Amino acid sequence: MIENDKIESEFPEMFELVLATAKKSSNHGIYVTLDEYDELPGFLHISEIATGWVKNVDRFVRVGDKKILKVIRIDKERSETDLSLRQVTGEERKLKLIEVKKSEKAKTILQMFKDKNNVSDEELEKITNILEEEFESVYTGLAAIAKNGIEILKDKSIKNELQKKLDKISKEKIIIPEVQVKGVIELSTNDSDGIKVIKDIVKDSSKIKTPDARFNIKYLGAPRYGIKVYAEDYKTAEKSLKLIVQKIEGKFKSKGKFAFNKEWWFQMYKIIRKCVKCDTYSMDNECSVCNEKTIFPHPPKYSPDDKYVRLRLKERYYSDDSSDESSNGSSKSTTS
Repeated sequence: MIENDKIESEFPEMFELVLATAKKSSNHGIYVTLDEYDELPGFLHISEIATGWVKNVDRFVRVGDKKILKVIRIDKERSETDLSLRQVTGEERKLKLIEVKKSEKAKTILQMFKDKNNVSDEELEKITNILEEEFESVYTGLAAIAKNGIEILKDKSIKNELQKKLDKISKEKIIIPEVQVKGVIELSTNDSDGIKVIKDIVKDSSKIKTPDARFNIKYLGAPRYGIKVYAEDYKTAEKSLKLIVQKIEGKFKSKGKFAFNKEWWFQMYKIIRKCVKCDTYSMDNECSVCNEKTIFPHPPKYSPDDKYVRLRLKERYYSDDSSDESSNGSSKSTTS
């Protein structure tokens, strides 16, 4: 059996967020068990369910529900914990749910890895322990392998054959999120060998080291060159783009004219995301309405690439006017 990402201990810590399952309802509150702590019993008092007066606990928590709760008291002698629902903020709940989903995904991946490759329980436990020791969690370890390869593991005691298979399944099942920013640089010079100078500088710029990001430079037509930077988040991508531009500018400044223009529309275009379930648009990786994952729509509604944008705008902004006009016309004809 695969252990949870969280290092199992007898009791959670004070003010820790835990995933709990409601087992029994009473007039005073809800009896629960803690999923991550071997079904450790806990109690959610009616005063900690919501702010204000709670007449019926079933309105907020029903038997069988799974809730994110906060530990507010621990009784080791009775092996019980007192919990709170009202003290959990929306942001805390969101982060904890993401953590739980990652933990479940990691367990699923390792179970598939075990079944596919006939891995023994002892070997799987060894791999799990290595990932937990070297990284914050099993999922974080698998994500690091997916991004950087199996070579990132310091412990080399895993069999070579299993290392390769673990590397493969990590890259297949975990998709590292990637964003991109881009801009255009303009290089012009009056030197007789200006073309060679520009080509050499562009060629050398490919050797610039950008931690946690990759980039490419493409010729767009004299004197313009496009730069695209790819990274896990916009902050890293922006930082790398700034570094590349500064390096190129420093090398070329004394040889001719340098200009840089950032394509802001493209950046905003890549920030817009759409929920796969309820079609809500946002800038988050998870939908705030239904907690499903979001994707980059192709293209977003009302964007310059939306081939139906004119029809959408017409329907949205002119339909009301036309209906008003028609109603006014009918009223006039009736009056006349």
